[in-house]
Amino acid sequence: MITPPISTAPATETATCPECGSALTTSPRFTRWCTACRWNVVPGAAAPLPETEGRARKGFSLRLNQAAEQQLFQQLSTGPVERPGLDGKGAAAFALAGLVHLSALALLVAGGWMVLQHGWPIQLFGLLVFVSAAILLRPRLGTLRSARKQGFALDRATAPELYALADRTADALHTHRAELIVIDPRFNASYQRVGVRRRAVLTLGLPLWEILDPAERTALLGHEFGHGANGDVRRGLWVGGALQILRSVHDLTVPERVSDPQGLVAIAAVATRFLMAGLNGVVELLYRLLGWLTRHSQRRAEYLADAFAVRLGGTAGATGLLETLPLQSAFQAHLEHRQALLRHRAAQRVTRGGTLPEPMADFWDELRGYFASLPRTERDRRVIAAELTDRATDQAHPPVHLRLAFTRSRPVTDAAVRITPEQSAAIDRELAPARVAMTELLD
Repeated sequence: MITPPISTAPATETATCPECGSALTTSPRFTRWCTACRWNVVPGAAAPLPETEGRARKGFSLRLNQAAEQQLFQQLSTGPVERPGLDGKGAAAFALAGLVHLSALALLVAGGWMVLQHGWPIQLFGLLVFVSAAILLRPRLGTLRSARKQGFALDRATAPELYALADRTADALHTHRAELIVIDPRFNASYQRVGVRRRAVLTLGLPLWEILDPAERTALLGHEFGHGANGDVRRGLWVGGALQILRSVHDLTVPERVSDPQGLVAIAAVATRFLMAGLNGVVELLYRLLGWLTRHSQRRAEYLADAFAVRLGGTAGATGLLETLPLQSAFQAHLEHRQALLRHRAAQRVTRGGTLPEPMADFWDELRGYFASLPRTERDRRVIAAELTDRATDQAHPPVHLRLAFTRSRPVTDAAVRITPEQSAAIDRELAPARVAMTELLD
């Protein structure tokens, strides 16, 4: 995908683009940019930094990632989208995950053998090895109790309409219904399976949910429940568990500096740091390798989740959802502005003896009004800016502009799961206590 270069010249008051002479966007509240050549899409973009060996390696890796992203997009946008199969990389990932599990199990067995078959001090060393291995191998399955603590938990009795909508979405994808729905203050949403019974937990970020229309909300649910049906191996116990073990070992083996070591302590400290740094490097290499082996499968699974969003929320709902995701920085800016205003009002209250001329607007009404006022050109600018700055290329999801292009490449369809105005109003009423709780966290 060829992207026109961005000029670093400052925006001017003229109505024409200094690069190509086309008309600039006209909204005075937002960045003025050229829709023809993309001038000033990223205001004040700096010139490229001088090339160094480290920056060259990073740039080369980024170009490889971008090429892989583009290749996968072309493949999926012109062909069927299916659950990731077990290809060569997948088989290698499962084998490497098995090696990680076997290594941790071998440590556990070796520690137990030293404790049972030898005397002190080998027993003490064996006990340390045994306990360390047990910590690494402990199940990290999560619990409903811990999930409830991550936000404002809604039960079926208190939010029957929201759960009914979630159930219809899960049933349409033939995946597990949500055992628990949690509301939190993030501009995001997530899906996870917890406990031995692998019960599903759906987390909805209220700021994102509040600014979506009904079709976009259905698309959001379709994408999140799609994670229960898209075959992402990183969410499985085998590969996902191996990644967790490697993360834990990596954190445990970060070498620490001993303050002012002397004599033998200094020699031992240097030797220990050397050994820990070596082990830490090997673990990081294995973690990166396992991530690279599963990257293609994960990306394919994300596109499949987007295909589920199109099926359930319709083309308009899915594209509207994806166009909203780059607005997270706009939400953060709005939140910081409101918090600054609240601090100013608090200072006014002190100077005026506890009285203020008028109350603050409701947080959620103000938020919805702000996002409703964003012009089409500003929404487009943020999507293009995310593309030009390579955001999300190295994150858990494919880049937003490719996800949008993929969504638009699917046959145009209406929503398979619809929300009536009555259902929407009922869900809004069910979320009223969560709004109060989230306002206290955000204000």
